[in-house]
Amino acid sequence: MVGTVAAVAGLVLFSLYLPGMPAALGAPEWIIVGGWWVVGLWFLTRFPEVGPGVDAEERLVRATGR
Repeated sequence: MVGTVAAVAGLVLFSLYLPGMPAALGAPEWIIVGGWWVVGLWFLTRFPEVGPGVDAEERLVRATGR
C-alpha cells in the first residue's frame, strides 16, 4: 500500500516537470536528468548480483574484492 502511494505520488511530481506544465524543464535540464540516468544505469550494471540472506554483506564484500 505504501509503495503504491509512493509510486503514484512520484508520477504526479514527475508530471509537473513535463513540457506544457507550469514548472516545465527546458532542454538543458532534461539533458542533466538523462545524464544522471545514464550514470545510474552504469553503476547498476557494475554492481555484483548478491541475493538476500543473513550473510549478504559478507558475500557483497567478497564479490567486490575489498
